[in-house]
Amino acid sequence: MRTIILSLALALFWAVLHGEYSLRSLVIGCAVGWAVLTLLYRSQRSAMPYVVRPSARKAWRSAAYSLRLLWEILLAGLTVTRLVLDWRKSIRPGIIVVPADVKGDVEVTLLANSITLTPGTWTLDIPRDRSVLYVHALDLQDPEQTKADIKQRLEKFILRASRC
Repeated sequence: MRTIILSLALALFWAVLHGEYSLRSLVIGCAVGWAVLTLLYRSQRSAMPYVVRPSARKAWRSAAYSLRLLWEILLAGLTVTRLVLDWRKSIRPGIIVVPADVKGDVEVTLLANSITLTPGTWTLDIPRDRSVLYVHALDLQDPEQTKADIKQRLEKFILRASRC
């Protein structure tokens, strides 16, 4: 039963990624989701040590992060569109240093890619100690608020999903 529900969730995610909400797209997404889940389940039964069975909490928190990221991409896209169309407003690009609470490879990569996927921002560099991220922002009116937004809107969800 859990495989069916997760497969349907993956089908919806597939449709969102492809931007096509047809029956054909949902069926393909459901089939791909079912195949991935079946392969994961079978590899777990064969005692492969590198495959970790995801908990329901982690799956829901990962889904919450994905939805939050999609929402942030939409909002940032609208903001960038407003900046482009309002030619009277001066744009202040800049680089900020965002302190990072995430430390693992996967978490740092997720945060850096989430920042870069969001229109108007771009992760420039991550030092080896992973203590900060250097981020370029298209319109940097308030650097402290931009840092707080990154930490509250993206990093918080990544930390929540990774600590399950």
